Amino acid sequence: MKNYACFIISTGRCGTQWLTRHLPRLLTAQQADNYQIKHEPLGNQYAPIDNSPEFPLNSNQTTIEQHRDEIRNTLSRGKNYIETGFPCWRHIAWLAQELEHPVKVIHLTRHPIFTAISWLKLNAFVPPILPHLPEKELFTPFAPGARLPHYQQSWQHLSPFEKCLYFWAEVQLQALAFQQDWQELHWQHLSYESLFSGQSLNKLITFLDITATGGQQTGIDASAIEEKTDKYGDMVQTDFEPQEIFQHPEIIKLAKHLGYQELAIDKHKLLTKEQPPFISRTDAPREQ
Repeated sequence: MKNYACFIISTGRCGTQWLTRHLPRLLTAQQADNYQIKHEPLGNQYAPIDNSPEFPLNSNQTTIEQHRDEIRNTLSRGKNYIETGFPCWRHIAWLAQELEHPVKVIHLTRHPIFTAISWLKLNAFVPPILPHLPEKELFTPFAPGARLPHYQQSWQHLSPFEKCLYFWAEVQLQALAFQQDWQELHWQHLSYESLFSGQSLNKLITFLDITATGGQQTGIDASAIEEKTDKYGDMVQTDFEPQEIFQHPEIIKLAKHLGYQELAIDKHKLLTKEQPPFISRTDAPREQ
């Protein structure tokens, strides 16, 4: 097969840092020179709020086109390019058109409630303490091409947790829209919940045409499991109510479509680091 580029569509907070570390370990010494793996090379310069799939260069055009050219250069040298991380989630179709090579997509999902909680650790959508500081907005219904624009009516009344759920839904809806026009052979869905397993690694090995160093993976060694760490693993700093998800039937329907059937989460049974500081620690279970 012709060499390819591969991008991950995700919300972030779902294992892309771990993938960036572990994917090179699946490569043989000979293969290592044929792959370039980068994690969020542009970061927020993809500007997903300003740019859309229909108009991907409204903002940061020069930076994004320069990045495209760098990927083209990598591909022209016969290498495969793999970009992990989430900010490119609205540029996938444009990149596929521009790169003139096969483009593979990994749709990486995580339970919406735990995605939202994880983003709250980074104060996503949380009003800043100092009024002159900007709020960390991941996406809004006012963005061009938003798939849930009716959220504009209630946006100012939503909690940070609900806004994180909204962001989760927008990413999933965009991914599913892309998938309708994608070659099935070049699309792979994985979940965060199963990512750290031999079965998922086997899927990745096959999907990415990798000949694993030890053949098919039957499991992950202990050192790799220990590296399932969160670079931004702070405790949640704001209160939230998991039951708020039930005020959003579209998000519930989408979650169940993606395999997340259990949506009733008891806040008091969450791990300590996933609880807001307002919950009594004496009532919280110890982290295992």
